Amino acid sequence: MKILNLLFLTLLLLNFSSEKEMDLGSFSMKTPKDWTYIKQRGIDSFVGKIAIGKNDTLYFDYGLYSNNLEESFNNGYYYIINNDSIFTPDWELSKLDTINEPIYKFFARGGKTKLNEFIENTSYEETINGLKAKIVVPINAEKGTTGVYFENTSTNRKGMKFQISGYNLKEENQKAFLRAIKTLKFKH
Repeated sequence: MKILNLLFLTLLLLNFSSEKEMDLGSFSMKTPKDWTYIKQRGIDSFVGKIAIGKNDTLYFDYGLYSNNLEESFNNGYYYIINNDSIFTPDWELSKLDTINEPIYKFFARGGKTKLNEFIENTSYEETINGLKAKIVVPINAEKGTTGVYFENTSTNRKGMKFQISGYNLKEENQKAFLRAIKTLKFKH
């Protein structure tokens, strides 16, 4: 009788596990039970969203051109004169230009060293299931990108690129996401 009760209790605890295996065909990972896959339409890759918590969303891209999560100031749109003055495009004035050339406006002094003040994220490399991964986390909690990028999803170098990330994630969702990242597995 004790063995039967122990077996029943074990099965009951397994059913109430707070994790599930989210299998999306090309890849899988262990996630909290309440995370939900939201199908998206991609042109040249497998893309989608995963709703986590009430207000946070992860975005993934599995293909040849997946974003490597490199951070850039103003999406890479800036111009530096004499290693000192930073100019950024003025999109409103550029719309009025009949020559179709970007019009730049002064942003700040300090050149590339000034741009470092706008960096939100830091990154480090880690091995996940035998694959080299770049993990990106915000410098300040809840302000920036949390994600992972794989340049290749196969140990034989014949895989695709993959990235999954979220922006301004709540701290508890960020921690759960970083745990889930470590369980990523790719199918070929």
